Amino acid sequence: MDDQEQSRPPIRPKQQPPGRLLTLMGGSLAVLVLLAVSFPFWPADQQEAAKRFPRTSIAAYRSLPYFLKDLPKTLADPGKQALLASAEWQIIEAERYAILGEYLKAHDAFEAAVKSTTESIGPEAPITCLFLMRQASFEDSYHKANRAENCMRKALVGLPRNGPNEQVYLMAKVSLGRLLEVQGKYPEAMAIMLESLALAKDIDRQSPELCQENTKIVLRSLARCHIHNLEFDKAYDSCLQVLGICQQYPQNKDEIATALIDLGNLRTYPSDFVTAIGFYNQAMAISGENPEIYCQRGKALNAIGEYRQAIADFSFAIGKNSKNVSARHGRATAYEKIGQPEKAIDDLTIAIDCTNDRGVMQYQRSTIYQSLNQRHQEGRH
Repeated sequence: MDDQEQSRPPIRPKQQPPGRLLTLMGGSLAVLVLLAVSFPFWPADQQEAAKRFPRTSIAAYRSLPYFLKDLPKTLADPGKQALLASAEWQIIEAERYAILGEYLKAHDAFEAAVKSTTESIGPEAPITCLFLMRQASFEDSYHKANRAENCMRKALVGLPRNGPNEQVYLMAKVSLGRLLEVQGKYPEAMAIMLESLALAKDIDRQSPELCQENTKIVLRSLARCHIHNLEFDKAYDSCLQVLGICQQYPQNKDEIATALIDLGNLRTYPSDFVTAIGFYNQAMAISGENPEIYCQRGKALNAIGEYRQAIADFSFAIGKNSKNVSARHGRATAYEKIGQPEKAIDDLTIAIDCTNDRGVMQYQRSTIYQSLNQRHQEGRH
């Protein structure tokens, strides 16, 4: 390096006027939106990594204009400007680490982003609430339901219950109820879900499709809570309401089929297998290639003694996925009932190798082996 280059003064960045800084900050937040919207176009390896990070809070990003409303108030304070700028980059880093599956780094980045926004614009500021919701979604994807619940409760404190963004409040409320259900806190979960259901009905007129989506989540969660309490009739009523909502959008065939499957599954609890098969048949007429329908109908057919028809259904499901443990187990049971123990053992052996939950199948296979040995011994005599 020559003397001229050594004597040059360091290049200093120009100070940005407040209006320009607001534009830059809004632009960096827009990066978050682009990251979310462009998800289907990421490379396959990143999509695979991102499967464990469901975008349950992405809808909140649609309200960015609302969340940006507190920014102008903070621009007069350089210290707060720096904190807010740090928060924006920290949340982007958190998203990146989450996609790559690096839990600890992502967790720390989310914590840092929330801390920065809390110190710069307050714990109940809309952006802080948005980041808390996103962190809750991330923690939930790693089965940290208790941490996710704490984040969502903090977010709900600052979210507006009324006004143009009350849908975001509803979404957070529904997420909290589901997190409580996952942890087995059924009474509190049901209370939250019933409150969410009433709220969804109140704001349905403003955004019917979004509200109905949340209503379906609430009703399904209520159904699971009712099942836990052995209230099968109430669970059935909740699922019927889900079906009614789904049928308003006939183009969503998979949603309708899923609702019919849920109703069929519920009819198996009082052993009403014929009605259950009727629901499965309706679902099959809508989504005939869905292996889950064949698997569930096969179980119901087994229950009423139609073993050969059950074998046909299970075989279809296995044809779609040779490691379908439920279908293998169901077909093994049917083979055993019609006197083909060797085929039953083959299916059970494959199923046992594909799962850790193998105790029942190992016992079933051992009883079949004992029965075969007994037959061989009787044949010798």
